[in-house]
Amino acid sequence: MTRDAPTETLSHMASLSPAPPVGVTISAANSLFLFELIVGDFHHSALRVGALAMMASAAVAVEEGPGFKLIRHFAQDDAGVLRLALRFAVGADLSAQLRNQLDRTYADIQQTVAQLKPFLALDTLSPSQRNLLRRLLPNLRRVAMAAAETISRIEPLYRTRISLDFVQDAAVIRQFLARASQGDRADVGRDGALRLPQIRQIRKSPRLSVNRPCLLALPGGEVDARLVDVSREGLGLRCDSPVSIDQRVAVVIGGRRIEVTVARVEGDLIGLQLAQALQLSDPLFRNG
Repeated sequence: MTRDAPTETLSHMASLSPAPPVGVTISAANSLFLFELIVGDFHHSALRVGALAMMASAAVAVEEGPGFKLIRHFAQDDAGVLRLALRFAVGADLSAQLRNQLDRTYADIQQTVAQLKPFLALDTLSPSQRNLLRRLLPNLRRVAMAAAETISRIEPLYRTRISLDFVQDAAVIRQFLARASQGDRADVGRDGALRLPQIRQIRKSPRLSVNRPCLLALPGGEVDARLVDVSREGLGLRCDSPVSIDQRVAVVIGGRRIEVTVARVEGDLIGLQLAQALQLSDPLFRNG
């Protein structure tokens, strides 16, 4: 690293993502899909900012404090995808006030990660880097607390709409964020490794039900099929032609060829793993 990280403090970005494009309708199934997508990814974004706050507290506490290298993968930021999902959150039964709160918190998390990126490849910090991190730490802890408050605001909606695992996860994550925002370093071991809390709901992409004709491209040629569900990582098809697990095939739809691998087969239902995850703005999500 040739220079220290920038010294700007975090700032709120309160501009809410625009409303859904004109003509887009949100069905009940799509509403639940969007809600689960937003909640699940917000939980993981909140865990990430709590982890960064706790590691920063450990790094500045003592002269030989641990660096961030063991959690450098936390620099991978996909909050932009979820902020896009908030464009459609009016169809997921989230009030404008909650949408604004989620959007502000996502914006702060994005800025937090961006400011900490220069630190994340380091095993140890220089004195000047440690001093800079110390100046950033109050805002980092504030963002962790804001994430906990946002979870508290939306948690009542979990209970009637999605798995109770999310409710239990919310409590665990809020406790972790509270410790992080207070400067607690108990979750950081002597080896510098961070022990993240265990949550029940692993990160996943919910499936959106669709009903569109398509073609399944097999070694012997293309056969008729029907697309029945879409997620960011996979597709579900109904097709009578035999396929085998781990077989590489392709789905042809609307003149587009999508490379996939067969992940499961249950009768005529075929689960396909995408070679590259879809963006939430992909046209496949607009044809449910």
